[in-house]
Amino acid sequence: MIFGFALIIIGCNDPNESNVSDGIDFKSSSVEHDRVNVITDVIFYGNYNSKEFFYYFDHNNTSGAEYLVRCGGEAFTVAKGSGDGAYNEITYSGTPTVNGVNYHLEFPLSAIGLNGESEFTTKYWFFEITEQDRMPDSDTELLTNIL
Repeated sequence: MIFGFALIIIGCNDPNESNVSDGIDFKSSSVEHDRVNVITDVIFYGNYNSKEFFYYFDHNNTSGAEYLVRCGGEAFTVAKGSGDGAYNEITYSGTPTVNGVNYHLEFPLSAIGLNGESEFTTKYWFFEITEQDRMPDSDTELLTNIL
């Protein structure tokens, strides 16, 4: 019998919106996990201009997300929501790798309350507040773990 870790990958694409600056306009993403870490690459239409953007995880299919990843040019944080719209409980801090149009970050599944030993499905999406860009524009994507 062969044992190993499956790498679960999902991604999405987003159109180039004329009303959003290319340096923050989401083009595509890939989100994967190896049952221990979440590995994410976000691609922009132009070189990333260090504007802050947000990355949300909703585990229970409600209107609000339980976890927020606040992404900036020099650092990112993962925080748990308190249920009133605030995300004050920092569960992880890290440094992204930024190279031109690519923004790369990694953090433990446990930082968003997930365990790779358990089955899960969670919705995720990206949002940039100043120019109101969302990826994907019309829906959310699912990250899953099936044992």
